[in-house]
Amino acid sequence: MCEEKIPVKEPCKFRIIDSDMDMVNIITNPKKPVLIIHYKMENWENATKYFDLVAFQAKYTEFEVYFKASTSPEPTWSFSIHDRVPSLFSTPRSCQENNFVWNLERAIDRFLEARKKWFS
Repeated sequence: MCEEKIPVKEPCKFRIIDSDMDMVNIITNPKKPVLIIHYKMENWENATKYFDLVAFQAKYTEFEVYFKASTSPEPTWSFSIHDRVPSLFSTPRSCQENNFVWNLERAIDRFLEARKKWFS
């Protein structure tokens, strides 16, 4: 009997930031823009209902994408985008989980447009 090896695709690995010190090290002088998604486990299911995290990471390869547990008392998810220079995108922006991905993608579009002006 011939045993044929079927290649197994590696699952997407999510990068997690465990501490504020890790975050500082990651966002200081990044090679690519860093996108941090500050998540809440209590509403993970609602926030990811229409948010395919694997497809999202594949779509935005120009970013280093990280996840960090949110410490905010609010039950909302937030995101921040960090580059070589601080900007208004560096401050976490909160969103309701039902429109999180929409807000995130609009902010990414605005960031990329602004970045063209900053580094041209």
